[in-house]
Amino acid sequence: MRRFVARVIALTLLVTVSLPGYTVSIAGQSEDSTVAGCLQAGTQDGEFVLVADDKQTYQVQAAEGVELSPHANHRVELTGTIEKSETSAVIKAKALKMVAASCEG
Repeated sequence: MRRFVARVIALTLLVTVSLPGYTVSIAGQSEDSTVAGCLQAGTQDGEFVLVADDKQTYQVQAAEGVELSPHANHRVELTGTIEKSETSAVIKAKALKMVAASCEG
């Protein structure tokens, strides 16, 4: 039985390693993060991006009940899980807090 548990732990550790170009996550291990920045409309209808204070750009996927449209061009804080790969970053927003009515200053 101990050998089985050791193998499961070893396999879990191997699966958590990110491969280049891929985002790997295990259910229950994602922690929420909060990112502040300017919420902007994306290139397609209904798409939004967050340009964070550190200039990192995140594609935003809003959870049910999180309204992004009224906050376009506002400074906001988004809380949710972040998935990064070599080519993109996505924040799955569970909560939105408006910080300022504009992105200036």
